[in-house]
Amino acid sequence: MSEYTNENYIKDKIRAVDAKFEAQKIAFAPLTFQAIRALIELGILKIISDSGENGITIDQISKASNISNYGV
Repeated sequence: MSEYTNENYIKDKIRAVDAKFEAQKIAFAPLTFQAIRALIELGILKIISDSGENGITIDQISKASNISNYGV
């Protein structure tokens, strides 16, 4: 039960730059989730997946999905 002592909160076991990175992951997680959700719902992720090893351009995705280049 000694793992929750004041001593654990006084001594940092992580570098400041690493702590900032971890905080950014938490802060941006909702945005990343919504972006991935939109890619799935709009069918863009499937279009990219179906392109295979050759890949696909934004123009091709735009035409295949009927979404503007800006939207893609």
